[in-house]
Amino acid sequence: MKTKLIISIIVISIVIVFSCKKEAETPTGGNKIEIGKSITDSLSYYSAKISTVITGLNGNEITKLGHCWSQATTPTVEKDESVSGVLDSITVSSNLIGLKANKSYYVRPFVTTNQQTLYGQEVIIQTMPTGKPIITTNEVTNITINTATCGGINDDGGLTISQRGICWNTTGNPTLENNLDFTNNGSGTGSFTSQLTGLAENTTYYVTAYAINEEGTVYGQTKSFLATNDCVDPRDGQIYETVVVGNQTWFAENLNYNIGINWCYGDNPSNCITYGRLYNWATIMYGEASSNTVPSGVQGICPDGWHLPSDEEWKILEGNTDTQYGVGDPEWDENGYRGYNAGKNFKTSTNWSSNMGTNTVGFSALPGGYRPTDGNFYELGASGYWWSSTDNGSTDAWFRILYYNHDRVYRDKYYKGYGFSVRCVRD
Repeated sequence: MKTKLIISIIVISIVIVFSCKKEAETPTGGNKIEIGKSITDSLSYYSAKISTVITGLNGNEITKLGHCWSQATTPTVEKDESVSGVLDSITVSSNLIGLKANKSYYVRPFVTTNQQTLYGQEVIIQTMPTGKPIITTNEVTNITINTATCGGINDDGGLTISQRGICWNTTGNPTLENNLDFTNNGSGTGSFTSQLTGLAENTTYYVTAYAINEEGTVYGQTKSFLATNDCVDPRDGQIYETVVVGNQTWFAENLNYNIGINWCYGDNPSNCITYGRLYNWATIMYGEASSNTVPSGVQGICPDGWHLPSDEEWKILEGNTDTQYGVGDPEWDENGYRGYNAGKNFKTSTNWSSNMGTNTVGFSALPGGYRPTDGNFYELGASGYWWSSTDNGSTDAWFRILYYNHDRVYRDKYYKGYGFSVRCVRD
């Protein structure tokens, strides 16, 4: 009898223990809240973003949920920092702010009901250490005989930037102590742009970006460039002579940038060096839409600071080159051969099979021929074909022809799949 009594007491005790445990895990609704794994979405010097999947609410009424954190283990909402999160479907995300750099923090997700607060699995995060800024020097663009554009992209290293900019000289490795001049683009992070002024023509300059915070001054890579009215293509280092005609600055050479669908005449690389490449229209546009404005606004495959000429920009060039029909004359709106002698003034005095040009304005047009869709090449030495950025429907685009036995310029529209030459115009 005594033995039966002892067994009964043990059974009752077990039932009571399990009943209490289940009650602690079941705040309302009769089912347990299930909190899944936490992940760190982003981490910086003084903040972090944490997300946790709530795998099951199971009918419980939630009054608050989020994350709590501390530099000691097992943080709670009562004694440590906490923040209410945003529940997106089954994921709760919280932004932890006011952290210290280069410190470890213990983080736990929590869910509060009208009965109690439940916690998920603890994770440890480590904020980033502060230090000197990080900076990259951008490529030099918009180069002229006395100005250029450069800049940089910087991170503050977790400390406030007091000054950033660029410095330059003619001897190499420019610094704030060794320069001809520098810019001050103020404080902040991210991209900035600076203007180099007072340059000397045909002089090589060295430029670097810099940034300063409490930890010190850092410099980006040193870039070099030649102060010239020519265009230095930063993508491959090729230099293109340019010419100013009226208010326009044009390439005085055909583009020779290897991109997309293009050809060297006769598949001979030496012809690309002399005459530039032949491109189909889709390649030159580089995904941009047709334009007939002045300027076209279509960079296409031209270098930064340059754009493809529209049909209207070609008309302006023709009017500034012809000795009889000026800019705006209706003559330039016609199809076929137009004008009086603009073609002869465009052409070089060499390389044409006959009837050489005078190259009066320095456009230096060469007879680079063309490539139709049959895969053959035609008219090297006899003609030059140049695209515009202006199409004429889905299949054709406007172009120009210079021919050996004509002093005028031919204007028409033709199939976009043909391979023609390209000239670029300064923005």
